[in-house]
Amino acid sequence: MPYRTTRKYTALGFIMLAMISTPANAGQPTAEMVAKQIEFLQTSDANVDGILTQAELSTALKARFERIDRNDDGVVNTSDAPKFARAKFQSMINPLMAERDANKDGNLTFQEFSGPALDNFKTADGDNDGQVELQALVNALSAKANTQGA
Repeated sequence: MPYRTTRKYTALGFIMLAMISTPANAGQPTAEMVAKQIEFLQTSDANVDGILTQAELSTALKARFERIDRNDDGVVNTSDAPKFARAKFQSMINPLMAERDANKDGNLTFQEFSGPALDNFKTADGDNDGQVELQALVNALSAKANTQGA
């Protein structure tokens, strides 16, 4: 495997770990987390060509953010919680807010939500061509999970 691909393989494996991990679950991802991360990556590859581009990742992150921002005000906060599942919503969002709400204003912007994943993508894209092989990401996540689960 060429150095460029190996470097992308290793670095991008951490994109999804950084994107989804929160202080409550940081460190060792569960098999369920890894499966969700892999599914997110695979569905992010919009044209199903086996290459994840920065544009595809950005689009997928934006779609996920918009699903969480239930009241369409451009930020995620407690007002987005559905009345019938407020406690569950907050238990999922609060750790994310604690980790990513940079200015601690109680509102998570798209930039705060997506920043770690996009920054990690840019770091992993060593040749700055805006794309990384999807299978390398899947393999890196699977290897990381297998190493930590052993």
